[in-house]
Amino acid sequence: MNIKTICSLFSCQNANTDDEYRNILSRRKRTYLAMLFLGIVTFAAAGAAELFSWDVALDSHALGFYSGIGTGMAFGAATLLIRLRKTLKDPDALRKARIRDTDERVAEIGRRATATAGYALLIAVYLLGIIGGMFYPQLLILLAVLPMIFLLAYLISAFIYNKIM
Repeated sequence: MNIKTICSLFSCQNANTDDEYRNILSRRKRTYLAMLFLGIVTFAAAGAAELFSWDVALDSHALGFYSGIGTGMAFGAATLLIRLRKTLKDPDALRKARIRDTDERVAEIGRRATATAGYALLIAVYLLGIIGGMFYPQLLILLAVLPMIFLLAYLISAFIYNKIM
């Protein structure tokens, strides 16, 4: 039996038929709805902080940044939801998407890209911590904790996957 694996940025799942792939896409809908909700909440929180002049130390640049993050996340999630709905309604588009997503080459590219992005992120956090820590000591502490969280999550997930697989 040939098992086709679908890998996205954060997970890999198996789908041999269009129905299995439809179930995977239906589960992705929850993630997109959560992204939409977080985007709306972020935008609303930034708007409320500006509207009600809460006692927070946010300048107009920070408020604009949070508004932009919220707007971008909400519109991005809405776009993904619309594309997902269109794919789920059209059997031909569903089949083409399943074939595209279960391609082993695409899955391997996704795995390698994720690993490379992880390395790049660790290097960037390290450099930002070293350079930024000279000017802001709190930044050094914060950026020293982030790689520790990453490595701890990696060790725990590797231990769990070694037990499962």
